[in-house]
Order: sequence, then C-alpha cells, then structure tokens
Amino acid sequence: MVCYKYVNVCILLIFFGNISLGLFATPTSDPELIPREVLFGNPVKTRARLSPDGKLLAYLAPVDNVLNIWIKTIGLEDNRAVTKDKNRGIRYYFWAQD
Repeated sequence: MVCYKYVNVCILLIFFGNISLGLFATPTSDPELIPREVLFGNPVKTRARLSPDGKLLAYLAPVDNVLNIWIKTIGLEDNRAVTKDKNRGIRYYFWAQD
C-alpha cells in the first residue's frame, strides 16, 4: 500500500525545489538596455491624412529632428516639407474642407 503522506512530501519538495532554483538564479551579465531613441524618438512618418480631393497625402515627419508637415502627390515621389518648425514640432493638423 502506498503511503500518500510521503508521496505528497516528495511532490512538494520537487515543486518548491524547482521554484527556488528560479528565484535565486542570478544573471551572468547585465541585460542590454534599450536605447532611449528607440522608445521616445520621433517616428519616421506618422498621422497620414488624405486630402479632401484625394490627390495629396499629408503626414508628419522630422525635419532636423523636429516633426513637421510633409505633402506628397499620390502616385509620385515629390515629398516636400510645408512647415519649418524648429522648436516643439507639430503634433496635430487637418485639411481644410474647402
């Protein structure tokens, strides 16, 4: 007949033994830090908006590391910055409904 008292003790030792090995393990080296620019830097392009007539695309992109509004014609590679903010950058914009 199996004595369940000893089986339970063995299971507890195995279970808590494995947990304690994980808790007290120390890393061999410091973890690599994520660069601040990756977490908090400007996006390459963001907040794209199509013009009311559907011919132009506006978006925010950096000019000298400050977000400004850029415009391009759909189907062409004529990207051009239309604002030149050098301080805080532009965070929001919209097309006028002419």
